[in-house]
Amino acid sequence: GGISVDDLDEIAINKMKESYARKQRNPNFLQLSTIQVLTDLKLLENENLTYAALILLGKKEIINRLLPQSKTIWEFRNSEAQIYHDSREVIDDPLFIGIDNIWKVVNQPTLNKKHPVRMGAYIFDLYDFNEDVIREAVLNAIAHRDYTITSEVVIKQYPQKITIDRK
Repeated sequence: GGISVDDLDEIAINKMKESYARKQRNPNFLQLSTIQVLTDLKLLENENLTYAALILLGKKEIINRLLPQSKTIWEFRNSEAQIYHDSREVIDDPLFIGIDNIWKVVNQPTLNKKHPVRMGAYIFDLYDFNEDVIREAVLNAIAHRDYTITSEVVIKQYPQKITIDRK
């Protein structure tokens, strides 16, 4: 059978509501029932949750059971010539939680170096990797991948570059 609202992660649902309330500049969005929000966002159609609902909001164990290929794998290598990674994380949370976890691993202080830049009287911190750019690229890779193929999205991070691909 299908998945039910009980198969969705409460924290992910709250993050989604907060995100939409901010985006729409409408704090009342937070007061809407989960069913209403899922219906409004076309994640619930004819009383059935969509695959998008599962990917965005599903509990980890439900995602792993029904869509094991929807994981994102992050690897760090000190050089592009390296075959094996220096560190690796598998992110299999619902996307509303997973995207934050992906940014946390990319943005580790030792891996995302900060460079102070002076402009007139001000000093700004510039980082090797920009949060908005990385989030957008990861979301695009996840949104536009083919879920009928059992291959994960793989993020390979190097000191000076990041690649996002399907395995």
